Amino acid sequence: MEKIILLHNSHWTNNIGNSFFSMGVKYLLEKIYNDKAHIIQTDQVSSLAWHHPRSLIEKNDIKYPSYSEPDWFVLAGPMFKIKALQKFTPILEQVFKNNTKTKLIIMNAGSIDYSVEEVKYGREFLSKFSPYLFISRDEFTYKSYFDLAEFSYNGFDTAFFSNDYFINYKTPKLENYCTFTFDGIVEPKIHMKDFDTKKINSYGNVTIHMRTGIPFRIDKYIDLFRDLPVKIEGKTIVRPSHKIQGKRALELFRNRNSFVSQTPFGYLNIYSNSDLTISDRVHACIPTLAFGNPARLISSTKRKALFSRLGLEDITNNIITIDKNYLLEEKRKYLEFLRSVPI
Repeated sequence: MEKIILLHNSHWTNNIGNSFFSMGVKYLLEKIYNDKAHIIQTDQVSSLAWHHPRSLIEKNDIKYPSYSEPDWFVLAGPMFKIKALQKFTPILEQVFKNNTKTKLIIMNAGSIDYSVEEVKYGREFLSKFSPYLFISRDEFTYKSYFDLAEFSYNGFDTAFFSNDYFINYKTPKLENYCTFTFDGIVEPKIHMKDFDTKKINSYGNVTIHMRTGIPFRIDKYIDLFRDLPVKIEGKTIVRPSHKIQGKRALELFRNRNSFVSQTPFGYLNIYSNSDLTISDRVHACIPTLAFGNPARLISSTKRKALFSRLGLEDITNNIITIDKNYLLEEKRKYLEFLRSVPI
């Protein structure tokens, strides 16, 4: 009888970028184990997406993932935050109670705070559940936990496989567009004099002027009255929003050329054809780079460590692209490692 691999998705409407790496993990599992197991995508802990009122959620949530006993119980994403691990603990305690068949698999693992306290708690968590396979998405996370699993690999974010698992299509009536994706800050003033996506020496012509001095909660409402450009230097500006849960249309569609969806496919296609992505979202930049297009991250998030794993740490300072041959080689090594892990 074929084995069962359950891949527990991070929540998509809470952050659509979670779907990009979840689909990457599914692609990898199918690539290596499709002839040996059923790979099934399923849901993760509900309370990771809904937070208030916390007491009601904890009382009434059925904690559905805890009732399965697959051969592989797969978690993926930046789970090494103390509050997140506290939510996973009762789930896994029930899964592994009187159950020696199931193996814990952690892929695309990332940290949140990158702190001593977080690592201490994370190591206690992993020591309790003894993962069979551990694959990180940044070097800090790998060095912090690699020794606690039977098989470990210093991996990279699986959203970089988006150009492998997603077949894009052209949108000729919208060609020559750039993508500005901002959820945590309002869109800066961006100028693009003589920018050409195919000419690296023109990337310096893009200038970004941050809006300062106004708290974001106020600034995003002022944004309703700003006349943001539909085009800059002949290029249409497309404005996706990654975080849609709990938001009203007034927020999601406050700027012209907005794009919002509850599924990942439109986002991936937008980034695959974008001449340039500028964003405060890590996972707006990753598929853009994977499809060979330039990107710039405007963020101080510690999660930017995942770019360093592939030599892309300059993304917070400059517009960059990724070396396609280098990425292909890193993907080859990733797949080669997975082939060495028996199910």
